[in-house]
Amino acid sequence: MSTFGRMFIYYSAVLVVWSVASMITGKDLSLPLYIFIPLVAVIWGLAYFQTKRKRNKVNSGER
Repeated sequence: MSTFGRMFIYYSAVLVVWSVASMITGKDLSLPLYIFIPLVAVIWGLAYFQTKRKRNKVNSGER
C-alpha cells in the first residue's frame, strides 16, 4: 500500500474518532491549527515510515 493510501486510512480513523467524540460531548468540536498541523505531520510521518519499512522487508526477502 502506498504512503498516500496509508495516510488516507489514518486520516479516516482520526475523523471517525473526532466525530464520535463530538457526538458524545454533544458539541461542535473545532481543531485549532496549532494542533492540526502537527497532527498532519505525525500522520504523514507514520505512513511514510511504515511504507518504507514494508518496502525494505520486501527487498531484503523477509516475511
